Amino acid sequence: MSGRIEVFYEDSRESSGGGFELHSVVLACVADLLSMDDWRSLERAIGANPKNGNSNVLGACRRDVPKMSAKHVAAVLDGDKLKDLLGADPATEFRNRVPDLRVELFVIDRNTETLVRALRDVGLISTSFDAAIDKDPMARDKVFAAAASGPPSFRAALQTKVPSLKHLVDALADWHRTLRAP
Repeated sequence: MSGRIEVFYEDSRESSGGGFELHSVVLACVADLLSMDDWRSLERAIGANPKNGNSNVLGACRRDVPKMSAKHVAAVLDGDKLKDLLGADPATEFRNRVPDLRVELFVIDRNTETLVRALRDVGLISTSFDAAIDKDPMARDKVFAAAASGPPSFRAALQTKVPSLKHLVDALADWHRTLRAP
């Protein structure tokens, strides 16, 4: 079976170079798990769709996914404001609003800056951490680019510190394996 996987991110930042560095880190983690040498080879199979807000991800899941040919869609939301959008039981309410079973909800602990803090805590070297934590998009891109291109040990430690990221990475790797199976 073949097909594409799409990832709808709450985040909106695309660097001036046209890349989406948060997605680069996610793909690098998936590539590590699949024992692949280069995460860039996953870009055609696993697409990034930054949506600029939890409500925009939800809207895209409801409006766009039914028209898409994607086999799987990951809806990646920030946890810090999720209850405001989906109430006390976000998973159930998400499924009520997005009945398409190709879509799976993934909630990042707190927000994207949680990933930046975790990379700092696991010893990634960057001069951009403070600015990235303060939501400077270019600084955040630099941190994520360093994590994507750095050794797998940083990405493994990141997933240990942020289990919600590991859950996303595991699902993407499983979907990719299934779609590439003969």
